Amino acid sequence: MRLLTSLLALLVIAPLGAQSPWSQELDLDTFVTKAPDGLQLNGAYSLRKVLSGSRAEPFAYVQLGAVAATTPAYGFGGLFIEAQPAPFLVLRAERSALRFFGTAGCLLSFPTASAPFGDDAVKARKGQEERANGARTLLQATPQVRFGQVVLRHQATFGWWQFSGRGPWFYEYENDTLLRDHDRTSDQQTFALWESDWGSMKSYAGATFQVTRASDAGLERRRLGLTLSFEAKEGGGRWGKPRGGLIIGRNQADPNRKGDLYATCSLGTSWTIR
Repeated sequence: MRLLTSLLALLVIAPLGAQSPWSQELDLDTFVTKAPDGLQLNGAYSLRKVLSGSRAEPFAYVQLGAVAATTPAYGFGGLFIEAQPAPFLVLRAERSALRFFGTAGCLLSFPTASAPFGDDAVKARKGQEERANGARTLLQATPQVRFGQVVLRHQATFGWWQFSGRGPWFYEYENDTLLRDHDRTSDQQTFALWESDWGSMKSYAGATFQVTRASDAGLERRRLGLTLSFEAKEGGGRWGKPRGGLIIGRNQADPNRKGDLYATCSLGTSWTIR
């Protein structure tokens, strides 16, 4: 709690000085997913301090901020800190409070870890959703290496979850799995990408492999897909610094969706205020 209070105080105080080394960043993103089906709107305000390199291409930086998101089923808000100690590694920690709206499949309870929780099972429990609270802590490490235009990236995310509903098992939408109160998740996603230059834009095309595990339930999902993304090299103007991406693939192993196609489409932008 003291750490969160300190981060919140810094978010308020750091930009006040006329010669503050912190730049203010505003991010907006939209995500549309298939299997499971969903829509999510994200917003974040943060402060970034470049430790070395330029603002457009920092060699090292530290960033801290507040994030909020909403879906038809739940919303969350929290604080995060992110650091890039070197160009090949990004580290991030986030603590968020969750609010489940009691609709659209959240928050649903299941009697056992072996219970089916696919689309049909969720639809069959329509009206049984609870309005409840939760919390999560995320730790993430993203190393990457480059060989010319080839980019190899691995994103490792570890989560600790809390829920206040009936239980004993809860359907967690983002990882599409069953969790208990004070449970843990592991999400490992690897990308092999080809980077292309398109004037003011960069694009990345390639393949991705993802493994998601729920600790107490022992559930595992494996996905293999193709990905295409773009981002502006520099920001400015009304539209900021646009970015977007598309992932389409197949569930290689899944408790409910083995063999099914999945997709994630994202579109967003960011503005540097100062």
